[in-house]
Amino acid sequence: MRFEKSLELLLVHCQGELGHVLIGGATDIPGATMLDCGANIGYFARLAGQTVGPEGRVIAIEPERRNLKLLRHNVWDLDNVTIVPVAAWHERDTLELRFNDANAGDHQVH
Repeated sequence: MRFEKSLELLLVHCQGELGHVLIGGATDIPGATMLDCGANIGYFARLAGQTVGPEGRVIAIEPERRNLKLLRHNVWDLDNVTIVPVAAWHERDTLELRFNDANAGDHQVH
């Protein structure tokens, strides 16, 4: 994925942080771009997609196939949400995705 223009506002969700940003009053952000790293089943991706509106954009990153299925189901009607089925990491690498059988929201890469 290549971004051709600079982003005026980029909100990043990583481990629950977007919830604090949106709840903290920064909810009037139509046209913004939001990156949801570890989108899980799409709770924040859906919330952000509705918040940024049709002029905004959400990139939802999620590597786990069962979560991807639910993520796709939960944002199917939002044209401004793009799902990227990979893990986020600070450099190009092959990663091991460790599963948490007790909590599908706690899969981690190492």
